[in-house]
Amino acid sequence: MPKVFGGLWFESLVAQDEHFELQCELLAEGLIQGIQMRVAHPRFTPGITTEMLLDILKRWPGELFIHFGAENVGVDFGQTLDEKDTLQRHGYAKTDWERWNEETIAWGRKVAWVAGVGGVVHPGYGFGVEDGQALANIVGALYKIKPLGVIAFVALENVPPAISKYQYEQVHGKTNWPYDWVWGFGGLPEGMKEIILALGPRFQCLIDFSHIWVTVNQARVFEISKLAAWGDLEKIVGAYLELSHVPVCHFSGLTSHLVDVHEPLVGSTPPACLRDALNTHEVVCLEIPFNAQTARQEIAWFRDRYLR
Repeated sequence: MPKVFGGLWFESLVAQDEHFELQCELLAEGLIQGIQMRVAHPRFTPGITTEMLLDILKRWPGELFIHFGAENVGVDFGQTLDEKDTLQRHGYAKTDWERWNEETIAWGRKVAWVAGVGGVVHPGYGFGVEDGQALANIVGALYKIKPLGVIAFVALENVPPAISKYQYEQVHGKTNWPYDWVWGFGGLPEGMKEIILALGPRFQCLIDFSHIWVTVNQARVFEISKLAAWGDLEKIVGAYLELSHVPVCHFSGLTSHLVDVHEPLVGSTPPACLRDALNTHEVVCLEIPFNAQTARQEIAWFRDRYLR
């Protein structure tokens, strides 16, 4: 049976706040065995130095996995999607995007190296399926990420490929995005395979099964030729499993939306192909809203309905 990991921001570990305390409680109760920890740019934790990392990481008594940045903290190797206007809020111009990405990854690598663990990144986004410059930016940036050592890895996560500003705003509220659509590279099996082949064998895929679910929703609604073949859940799950992939996966529930939404797990019934694929992994990182009032019920439901 896979281990279940919760989730935490590095900022919360530093502050030892209520989010950190909840994860510690879930660990002590045996509901989780570890956490996936998102490490953002060092500006999110001012004053923390490399020399302080070992003592900070010792605060967490369980297993650990790293998520290196994300578009919601300004990291996009395609230099297209800054979901929350993070660069502007921290005084970086769009022309500084590459530096922001590199500084974030360098800091995350230090955390991962001290912890002795691997992690995952999102490949990145472009202004469309044929945005060759964005894809070149992504491959170039990923290629420069140095290995973490023999005990660890950096994996590439599939994201929902077709990001509609309209659909996003219906769920998450207004944005300042200057575009109507962006394309998530690696969000389809053939795209992920292309990136991995370009980078070489030290990179593998990390499968996010909720993102696959959203991709199927998109394929059934959006009239995008690249998506047309992927409206069958069993087919796309099988295609991702055929790729070289790490034994860690993500899950955040099943949604009817066309964008990534972390839905409540209670009440959901997994299709057999998704449940079976999820159970081939050693670790499932739950990316759910970890609310103190609902987290225990959510995790217990997940363990009962999804794991075997």
